[in-house]
Amino acid sequence: MKTTTLACAMILGLSLGPFSGAQAQIIGKPGAVVQVERTDSIALAPDSHARIALNFKGPAHTPLTVRYTTDPGLQLESTGQTVLHTDQDGLATDSPALHALSEGVHYLHVFIHQNDQQQTTSVRVEVGQGQAAAKRHKNTRQVTTPDGQNLIILPAE
Repeated sequence: MKTTTLACAMILGLSLGPFSGAQAQIIGKPGAVVQVERTDSIALAPDSHARIALNFKGPAHTPLTVRYTTDPGLQLESTGQTVLHTDQDGLATDSPALHALSEGVHYLHVFIHQNDQQQTTSVRVEVGQGQAAAKRHKNTRQVTTPDGQNLIILPAE
């Protein structure tokens, strides 16, 4: 079961960086063209509505086609797809709106298409402070693959 979860995460190319202070950095696989960073790590309250501020860093003056999906505990309230344009420094921002449906650790999945390259990144979104979040967090492991990729292994539910 653990091997299957790790293999699925490797196939998807998901890589999550550690939380550091007020910034939660989520970076795609090594060599990824675009980096995605969540500018806060605040937990949402159950049944709340919030915008998640994301910073994108990639090549300067480049359009990024971004598509969002969520885990079942979250609902996307803004458009599921948008086109962002990086500035002269290669920066772009977006704030997808979410509705927190249930307590626990959930993910906002970000699919980025830039030129002919695609990548996937998942942004951690915690909802509530109850037993569901604690249980899932307790059974979550972070590992580093031999090639240096950071992976988070989540328990199957």
